[in-house]
Order: sequence, then C-alpha cells, then structure tokens
Amino acid sequence: MHTKRAALLQEMIDKRMSRSQAAMVLGKATTSISSMAERYSLDWPLFTDTIRGRKGFSIEEYELYARQGFTKMQTAQAMGVTWNSVDNVARHHKIKFKDGRRKDD
Repeated sequence: MHTKRAALLQEMIDKRMSRSQAAMVLGKATTSISSMAERYSLDWPLFTDTIRGRKGFSIEEYELYARQGFTKMQTAQAMGVTWNSVDNVARHHKIKFKDGRRKDD
C-alpha cells in the first residue's frame, strides 16, 4: 500500500504538479500531501515558475486582464478568484491594474 502511494506521488512530481494540485486530484489537504511526501522521503520541489494558486492561473493571464484595462475586482470576478488573490499576485509581480475607484480612468 505504501509503495503504491509513494509511486503515485512520484508520478505527480514527475508531471510537475504542485502539492496543491495533487491535493485537489486526491481529495486531500495540502498539508496531508506534504506529510506523505516527507514520510516517503520524496523530493517535491516548488513548481511555481508560471502557475500560482489552486485555480492554476498563470501570471500571464493576470497580466492580460491588466493590459485589457480590467480592475482587480473585475479580474477576480472573471477568473473566479477573490479580490485578495488578485491583489496579492499584482503586488508580488508588480502588475498594474486600472484603479476602479476613479471615474476618469
């Protein structure tokens, strides 16, 4: 049983899945996936070069909405994520969105 679990997790690592993505596929918590990886001595690097968060949107997708003149709230609604998620990505990657508080923009 443990060998099968370890093999399944290693297969997910080889597919460059994040721990969050693996948790969604397996219906488990992300901490549970991390614990199993540690228990089976698996090296699970962070695959964060383009994909962020549970929804799997790339940074380029956030930038595309910003270039199209969307506000953070409009982007959040279009992507099905929270405003805080969009705000965090925007701050971390220095993405400028239209200011929805101003009428003249």
